[in-house]
Amino acid sequence: MAGNSVAKIGVGAPLATGGVMVAAAGTTLPIGVSSATTSFVKLGYVGDDGLRPSGTRTSTDIFDWGGDLIYSPQENHSTQFQIKLLAAFDGDVLGEVFGEAFVTTVGSLTTVEETGEPLGIHPWLFDMRDGDKRTRIVVPVGQITAVTEGPFVRNALQSFDCTITCYKDDAGRKAYRYLDDGTGAS
Repeated sequence: MAGNSVAKIGVGAPLATGGVMVAAAGTTLPIGVSSATTSFVKLGYVGDDGLRPSGTRTSTDIFDWGGDLIYSPQENHSTQFQIKLLAAFDGDVLGEVFGEAFVTTVGSLTTVEETGEPLGIHPWLFDMRDGDKRTRIVVPVGQITAVTEGPFVRNALQSFDCTITCYKDDAGRKAYRYLDDGTGAS
């Protein structure tokens, strides 16, 4: 590992081709930062607060008779990502936010039926870049578990602030993070 080096830092700007994508459950997941994502659907513009990782890791402190901390076993862990989707007139975005079965488009008219049904569970993919550096986060089993809809006002875009909760896949992984420093060295 190197010490302080600006070569080891980077930003999380989206790829120009679209940074947030989804795919149907059972889709073969890409490995690395450059494998094809042709079976994934791009969800358009994301708010300037970007991809916001969150989640929790909690533990319980155990003390001995003398009052000294001797162990802290982990109790819980969760992985989540938050994004603000801005393409409010995109049927794919509306399908993620309200449920695919409740969004229909005929010609230029899209109809959304709000039901409150649980949203779909499927893969998510987040692609980012900084010059030649690339970061890809693949969520094999993710679900939107919270949505806050932005207000309808004249000076802001319609939006959906979504929390994607990550569940374990068959290998016990909630997310895969791939980072390529862009140097071409393997």
